[in-house]
Amino acid sequence: MKSTFFALAFGIMAVSTGFAQIQNNNTAPTQENRTRATPEERANRQTAMMTETLGLSADQEAKVKALNLKRLTQIDAMRENREANEKVNRNQAKNIRENFNTELKSILTPEQFTKFEAEQGNMRGKRGKFNGARKRS
Repeated sequence: MKSTFFALAFGIMAVSTGFAQIQNNNTAPTQENRTRATPEERANRQTAMMTETLGLSADQEAKVKALNLKRLTQIDAMRENREANEKVNRNQAKNIRENFNTELKSILTPEQFTKFEAEQGNMRGKRGKFNGARKRS
């Protein structure tokens, strides 16, 4: 009686985990079917994060939002022109980032900018954990 019960319980567990795996197989979006958020959506999201993290005033928030939108629009335009030389794209991206940081520094207080740089370092560290497995030549 006990062995029949255990065999039945084991069979039910095996079948239910099989169904669970089949159902969750295609839930994660792949790179092909995922749509990129618009620059406006990404700028809103990034500005909201920066407002929360840095404690931006309403005036600073409006300026940072415009700056984020400008940067993300430039990056999207650069991504659309990928057929150009990759080194040119890297230099363009670096220039966009440097201009963003320069303009952001003029908007934020010194304490806020220091905190922003620290948060950027933390984010780079988190990305490095995932990207470190790839070999770069």
